[in-house]
Amino acid sequence: MHSDSKTQNNKGFTLIELMVTIAIVTVIMGIILIENSKFNDSIILTNTAYEIALVARQAQVFGLSSKAASSGTIYSGYGINASAVDGENSVVHLFADNITANGKYDAGEEITGGIQIGRGIRVTHICFYYATERRCNESEVLKKTNVTFKRPNPESDIRDGSGSTPAGVKQVQINVNTSASTNESRCVIIYKSGQISVKSGNTNCPTS
Repeated sequence: MHSDSKTQNNKGFTLIELMVTIAIVTVIMGIILIENSKFNDSIILTNTAYEIALVARQAQVFGLSSKAASSGTIYSGYGINASAVDGENSVVHLFADNITANGKYDAGEEITGGIQIGRGIRVTHICFYYATERRCNESEVLKKTNVTFKRPNPESDIRDGSGSTPAGVKQVQINVNTSASTNESRCVIIYKSGQISVKSGNTNCPTS
């Protein structure tokens, strides 16, 4: 007599093993999503800083090329206006200083080319550099800056929110950051010489 006693072992996952597997996958996916979000924020922050730098460069090109603000107007200098704000919706204006010619942005002087900053990004600090010190957001006037360019002077004209030139100012720093964190700073630095640069990190973009 022949007997087939083949034993089959079709053991599957137990409930505990399944729960552990799901927990591990959930943790991994959470880490991936968080890191991806941080990466996206970093990219957007960097792009915003370069957009501000490009606006400043555009003002410089317009200013040094004697571009007329509009048909029939006389040549005027061009500049950018930036303000440190507590919330979002920062605006960096590109303007033609052709109404009052006072070295600062006034209503009606804005031209196409400025940027509306959003997407969780904001201008957090305006820092003025002097020979031996740095002042960041020291007062309401120093939380704003106007930087203009006008031929034949190749240097930038750096002013505060009131349109006054801080005595001995060497450069101005415009910091941008996310509304949720202060660990991913980017800054646009405009030097008195006319040089414009973008830097990253709290070390390169100090605010104290």
